[in-house]
Amino acid sequence: MWGLDVLPLFELSKSDVDKMETKCDVKGLVKALAYKDKDVRRAAAQALRIMGRKGLVVGNAYDGLVVALKDPDWVVRRVAASALGEIGDARAIDELVIAIKDQYAVGWMAAKVLGEDWRCTRNR
Repeated sequence: MWGLDVLPLFELSKSDVDKMETKCDVKGLVKALAYKDKDVRRAAAQALRIMGRKGLVVGNAYDGLVVALKDPDWVVRRVAASALGEIGDARAIDELVIAIKDQYAVGWMAAKVLGEDWRCTRNR
């Protein structure tokens, strides 16, 4: 699969991410998590977090968000941890335990998510 960052004729902006969120385009948002611009990646992670809170994202975003936990930008990693908690996919537990060791607010968010009433039973 080609990442959006290797498509030289295709530019993505935060407003494009907003449109994807409005359309509940989980697949597009997951692809945007791998885009070259950190602001686009941040917006995509945030959109998936919000959609997860509303129950609009189940396991479809899991793989992209797990990859985002290793993003070079700490904000993307923090929001990805929060989004995984909102989605409540039980597969994320091990990944979040690993993320606790991350610096900045990422480890704190991972610990917070794991310490909350875990929603994994909702999406099995």
